[in-house]
Amino acid sequence: MGGDEIIIRKSLLYASVIIVVLLLFLLLFFFFAFLKIIKDNRKLSDLIDKRSVFFRNITHEFRTPITVILGLNSELKTADSLSSKESKSFMDAIERQGQQMLKLVNQLLNMSKINASKDLIRWEKGNIIPYLEMVIDSISIYAKKKEQSITFTSNQPEITMNFVPEYFQNILQNLLSNAIKFSPSNSIIRVSVKLDKEQFILEVADQGIGISKEHQKKLFDLFYQVSKSDSNNGTGIGLSYTKQLVEAMKGNIEVESEVNAGSVFKVTIPIQNSEPEKITVVDKSNTDSPDLFKKALQHIIMPKEISEDNSNTKILLIEDNRDVVLYLRSMLENRYEVVVEEDGVKGLDVAHNMIPDIIISDIVMPNKDGLSLCKDIRDSALINHIPIILITAKSTVDDRIKGLQYGADAYIMKPFTSNELMAQIDALLGNRRLLKEKYMHSILKGEKPQTVDLNLSFLQRVTDIVYSEMHKPDFTVVSLAERLSLSTSQLNRKLTAIAGYSPSNFISRLRIEYAKKMLENGDMPIGSIAEECGYYDIAYFSRTFKKITKVSPSQYRRLHS
Repeated sequence: MGGDEIIIRKSLLYASVIIVVLLLFLLLFFFFAFLKIIKDNRKLSDLIDKRSVFFRNITHEFRTPITVILGLNSELKTADSLSSKESKSFMDAIERQGQQMLKLVNQLLNMSKINASKDLIRWEKGNIIPYLEMVIDSISIYAKKKEQSITFTSNQPEITMNFVPEYFQNILQNLLSNAIKFSPSNSIIRVSVKLDKEQFILEVADQGIGISKEHQKKLFDLFYQVSKSDSNNGTGIGLSYTKQLVEAMKGNIEVESEVNAGSVFKVTIPIQNSEPEKITVVDKSNTDSPDLFKKALQHIIMPKEISEDNSNTKILLIEDNRDVVLYLRSMLENRYEVVVEEDGVKGLDVAHNMIPDIIISDIVMPNKDGLSLCKDIRDSALINHIPIILITAKSTVDDRIKGLQYGADAYIMKPFTSNELMAQIDALLGNRRLLKEKYMHSILKGEKPQTVDLNLSFLQRVTDIVYSEMHKPDFTVVSLAERLSLSTSQLNRKLTAIAGYSPSNFISRLRIEYAKKMLENGDMPIGSIAEECGYYDIAYFSRTFKKITKVSPSQYRRLHS
């Protein structure tokens, strides 16, 4: 029994040790669980505090513009003694506040989509240098108001890569707007880009107030703000949003800064050069018609495949920035014949000589700016039909209205993407085709225009000359051009652009149209009708008539008698 007792005691001892160890583990488990709960509660409390601060700031951001808008609108409605200058300043302020609210809402929505992995990333492949220059050009206007300047340098004249234009625009705008806000007057903000192996590096350096080491650690956190002054406080989402955009392109962003010595923000993006559609990210949660959605996306990304009949379309590009010219030519030359001029005076001369199908012009140019060029084109009887696309960094409503008032057909703000420009060109060419049909219908039916239309007036003048000289068999395109004081090539380009017919075909069409009316309204012999229409060879008249109407003159008479 003694041995059994020893075994029992040992067993009880071992069991006791095991129980104690288990109790210790259990206590440790509960202790660490308790610590985790405390930590999570602190994080939750911190998050709640940050959200409270965020929503308080958001409320303030919305309250301020709404107060200004409602107040100024009330003044405009009730005040009787406001001058036109004061009214305009009120409306400008209302527009600025409205634009600020729209920008804030768009950033919040975009952040929400990125967080939910539902953002559609539209990659484009091309030279990113001129695109960044256009972004900087559009922001330089605001820097000049603070007497600041923005410089741009690159270690490569051309960097071809896949990039998301909208993302790069927002990244650069956010970084530059912060640099402008926190830098003194007469300072220089430097933007530089470079290739480092397989990395694209963008740096924005300012001479501003700088950021302490303590603040740098939390600078890209959502809701975080560096409180320097009430006037400079924002919502705390700009840099967090910027970081999200950079990370969505598989890149990273960092900052180096010293207090009162300025800051340098560095964005690094891996170079990708595969076909854009292969790296486009689609919202996988949307299962509605994925094939149709993919086709629509490819339609957007590959505009040069839309049509194949544009090889004879001539585009006159008037732009003095060489990099922007390079950017535009790279996207246009695969589809159109492109001619480039660097200022408005030369551009106007070329427009009169070549009579292009579309003119794309910058607004700010030497010798003659884009608005003056636009007005001169609309005042010219020879080239007033040409669609004009104005491109500029000026973005206010007044600027856009002014451009349209001078006769522009479309107004594109820098920076723009190839998709946006191609869509505008395709729309204008499509509208021009519809106008050709409308003009020819009016001319052939003898309809009088309800409003003043210079192009239709020109066609009517050409028609009147053709009808007056129709009986002469020796009346040719050269004769018509001389009557209009144009060269034959100018007449050909002008008439083809607004009627869709070459001069010789236009003359033949009018002669046959006149012959149709005579066949319908009388019993005059077909030979006499042919002579009245300028055809002394009846067989040739019959062939031309059948080619246009699909029936012979005698058949036409029987069908319409």
